Amino acid sequence: MGAGWGKFFVVPIETGRGCPYGCEFCTVTGFFGDSIRFRSNESVIEELLRLKARAKREKGQIAVFFIDDNLAINKKRLKGLLRDMIAAGATLPWVAQISANLLGDEELVDLIADAGGKWIFIGMESIDPANMADVNKQFSKPSDYKAVLDGLARRNIFAITSFIFGMDNDTPGVANRTVDQIESWAPGLPVFGQLTPFPATPLYERLEKAGRLR
Repeated sequence: MGAGWGKFFVVPIETGRGCPYGCEFCTVTGFFGDSIRFRSNESVIEELLRLKARAKREKGQIAVFFIDDNLAINKKRLKGLLRDMIAAGATLPWVAQISANLLGDEELVDLIADAGGKWIFIGMESIDPANMADVNKQFSKPSDYKAVLDGLARRNIFAITSFIFGMDNDTPGVANRTVDQIESWAPGLPVFGQLTPFPATPLYERLEKAGRLR
């Protein structure tokens, strides 16, 4: 490797804050509320161009993590931002968090790929629709997961998928069933966690009221 090319940085950028969905286990609404606030496209692009210029100057490599709670929560706005990034030459490799229900839009996924999107983190949570309804995430449908992942894979976008065990409708063997389902999908990186009732979440309040936190 040439001098300097051993440098690789992933830089966090926030283009917007807040999420209106109110998933029962999520801390976002408790911290930031359910209103959405966006930066202007111009300010985001200016920051991206500065990062690209610095990487070129220092002969390094750079990627961006858009740390928005849900980058595509306003699809029209995101499409406009991605088009502006492409037009300004402000594209570079990036990762973001986007929920599965927003990734069925073919035009949006095309723009994500064209604007440098390489990795998408998707909170899939469960393959059981009853679990999704229990945690107020019924807008994300397990029956759509395969098509969403196939669409990303066709554009060489790598999916990082997150699953939660310990929901009320889980039964023995849920982990094996989930892994079997994952293995039938396009390759990605699945990550697993347990249901955790963080304070200031609706989940915490529900379990506390039911006497299940003792």
